[in-house]
Amino acid sequence: MMLKAVKYIFIILSLILIAAHFLRAGIPSLAFLFTFLSVFLFIKHPISTLIIRIAILSGIAAYIGTAFKIISLRKQLGLPYQKAAFIMAGVIGFITISFILTFKKEKQQQP
Repeated sequence: MMLKAVKYIFIILSLILIAAHFLRAGIPSLAFLFTFLSVFLFIKHPISTLIIRIAILSGIAAYIGTAFKIISLRKQLGLPYQKAAFIMAGVIGFITISFILTFKKEKQQQP
């Protein structure tokens, strides 16, 4: 039961991080969508799991693209980029762990 809670917390926080990314980018509709997708965690259907996986994977891709843009821009301007790279790597790593957790099955409790 505890592992299930940790898994859900990781996934919900990842969806909120992705939503924050799109809100910062000025796309509030995608921010709302990614926030709303956490509802699918509580629907026990294979399609809902697939939707969550695709959403998290697309969030990883968005963060990777943004990381490359930030790093290249800071390099062009002659600014330090290492701190930004570490932060983005941490966020991408956290969301990747959540993606991996979507493949973990919960054990059925014995009556």
